[in-house]
Amino acid sequence: MGQHQRRVRVGRPSGEAWRVGLVCIALLPVGVLITSFDQDEDQLLANAPVVSGVVVDEPVPLIDRGQPLTVSFTTSRGERVETTIEKYLVPRRNKGQSIEIQYAYDGDEVFAREAGWVPDFWSRYFYLCLGIVGGVVGTAVLLTSSRRRQAPGSK
Repeated sequence: MGQHQRRVRVGRPSGEAWRVGLVCIALLPVGVLITSFDQDEDQLLANAPVVSGVVVDEPVPLIDRGQPLTVSFTTSRGERVETTIEKYLVPRRNKGQSIEIQYAYDGDEVFAREAGWVPDFWSRYFYLCLGIVGGVVGTAVLLTSSRRRQAPGSK
């Protein structure tokens, strides 16, 4: 007598599983894009000139890190620039405090950060890691949902 092989029937994922899965999977290209733009900015600023600037507005005191810091400086072209930077060393800055700014032009747009700021692994690859996790979770949701839902009438 031959052995019976059990077939696993795979159904279609539910509508909710599709939505959750696709949103999670969409995090992957978003993470790649953000990481790519961030690396381009870091390369642009790598050997950029440094000027003295002043803090125009300080971050919210309760949420020091990650809040944009508004600074003002004069470029070597003589242009006065007021912009926000998210890449700075010391979490607490006071309005009117001086700060060394590294800046570069990309067309008409000015990119700036505090001089001496160097990206670490997490600041550079955080969004890429988030995208990879989202892609894995989204795939898992779709696969798990499709195995649980079998076609009607199947056993």
